[in-house]
Parts: sequence; structure tokens; C-alpha cells
Amino acid sequence: MRMCQYLVKIFLVLVTINLAYGASVYAELMKLDFEGSVTSISPPYATPGINLGDNVFGELIYDSATPDGQPSIWMGYYEDPIKSFKLIIGGNNFPMLTPPNTSEIDIINDELVWSTYHDYILFRVAVIDQSTEVTRFFQLTFAQSDTIPPTVLTSGALTAALDINEFETKTGFLTYIPPGASEGNNITLTYVNLYPVNQNSGSKIPPWLMLLLD
Repeated sequence: MRMCQYLVKIFLVLVTINLAYGASVYAELMKLDFEGSVTSISPPYATPGINLGDNVFGELIYDSATPDGQPSIWMGYYEDPIKSFKLIIGGNNFPMLTPPNTSEIDIINDELVWSTYHDYILFRVAVIDQSTEVTRFFQLTFAQSDTIPPTVLTSGALTAALDINEFETKTGFLTYIPPGASEGNNITLTYVNLYPVNQNSGSKIPPWLMLLLD
């Protein structure tokens, strides 16, 4: 009898831990963490005060259920998909401008045009340089190029199943708006991680379970 009560108590403890520390996963929301450094500077598009070797840290959360505004099945254009954004370069902070029309995600599959595979997913965000209050433009570029069909992007769809680490090229840049060139303070990413957003559910232990555990 005591053994049965002991096993029941272990089971209840495990249930309690799961309830207390469990998390709800929001499949549509994806979080992208990234780190790197400034590896080159391209004047006149570069932002003053950012130097070679400055560390880059950032994160963004985007909604993978954002509708595609591009009719082509080989290209995707997703307007205002980014719901939160943080970027630090050196000692400078670059928060995102308040939506609407401040972020986009572009997917480009141009193999039908150039007879080779060049697949890109671009995360573009309008930001404010807090040191000067000047508007800037930040882009993360993930690219795959090959002569055979890649497995990273197969259409213009923004899917939550994307493996960001499969991309060969992982770079970024900060420049002026509008973006007259795809360069400025140029960044090489050394770490990226893409995963569904979790929200801690908090303690949901019912009173009857607390009594049984006493």
C-alpha cells in the first residue's frame, strides 16, 4: 500500500513540474537570434560610429502566417511580418520603427531566370539610430547557391519549418534609407538560431493537487 502511495506521489510531482514549467508553443511566431561582427565598411552607406570588429547582437520575432503579397510562386513578399526586434552594434542600439510599413521578409528563387539556383531569404527592418535619431535600414541575408535544386527554399512560401543553419551565406548590413546599395556596415554572422516562440504558462497547479502533495 505504501509503495502504491509512493508511486502516486512521484506521478503527481512530475505532473506538477510539467504544469508549473510547461510552455505554450505558438507555431506561427518564430524567433531568430543572431550574433556576429562588423567585417567591412562601405562608405558612403555606412553609419558613423560603427567600427570594424564591433560585435553584433540581435533578435527578432516574426509571424510565419503573414500572407504573401507577391503573386509569383517563386518569390515571396511579406509586409510587416516582424513583431519585435532588437539590435545592438558595438554600444549602439537600433530599435525598430513603429509599424506599419517598417519591416518585410523577401524570398527570392531566381533559378528560372538564370538557370542556376540562387535562393535568398531577406529580413528587412527600418530602425532608428538612438545616438542620432536618424532612420537606418537593416538587412539580414541568408543565401544558398548551387547548380542543383537546394532543399532550403523550394518556393516563395514563408514556412515555420525553415532550417536557417542550412544556408551557406549568413550576412547582414546597416545602411541608409532608402537602401541605394546592399552594403554599409557589413556584418558576418557567426551564430544564428531559429525556433518557435514559447510563452511560459506559469503555475497552473490546482488546489486539489496541492492537497494531495501535502
